[in-house]
Amino acid sequence: MTKFVPEIESGSLSVVGPVREDNQDSIRIDHDEHLAGSGTLFAVADGMGGYAHGGVASLLALESFFNTLFTRNGSPIHKALQRGVETANLAVYQKAQQLDAGRMGTTLTAAYLFGNMLYLAHVGDSRAYLIRDGRSTCLTSDHTTVGDMVRSKLISSDKIRSHAQRSVLTKSIGTSLFVQPDIIQQKLHEGDRLILCSGGVW
Repeated sequence: MTKFVPEIESGSLSVVGPVREDNQDSIRIDHDEHLAGSGTLFAVADGMGGYAHGGVASLLALESFFNTLFTRNGSPIHKALQRGVETANLAVYQKAQQLDAGRMGTTLTAAYLFGNMLYLAHVGDSRAYLIRDGRSTCLTSDHTTVGDMVRSKLISSDKIRSHAQRSVLTKSIGTSLFVQPDIIQQKLHEGDRLILCSGGVW
């Protein structure tokens, strides 16, 4: 039986925008050569602008996460993703202590494509969208105060953009010693498009 190998086209873009002087987002894509022919890995991390060294946090998180996935040695993908997030979290947390920087933090949303399956690891409010048959579906849930309020039906989703606490994260990489990511699994169809984006995209 022949293993299904999908044809994947990918690209990335990072734009500072009109508000800030720098961009603390990091993007990384890695194809089969580092993953031992077993998939393609994409990730975005958005350094938290309100904390010190957001750009350092996002770069370090992706480096630690990818290095962990490169050495998964046949372990189940969902477990490797969980371990990758834990390793990234600890690396950023320890770097903050080393730099005496107070708190450093970043979001992290990663997509592992293996055959026709998509596996997502998600912490924070960077999102993953699936575009299928002209329709857009958000696959992730924002780990924010306002996101929690919407899920608890305390406010309606149309109030998110104007809410004073719309950017307050309830989960992030590096701001505490432990973090529990969302791990999501989704079967893909031919022609599907996947978008990973930071909170600055609208």
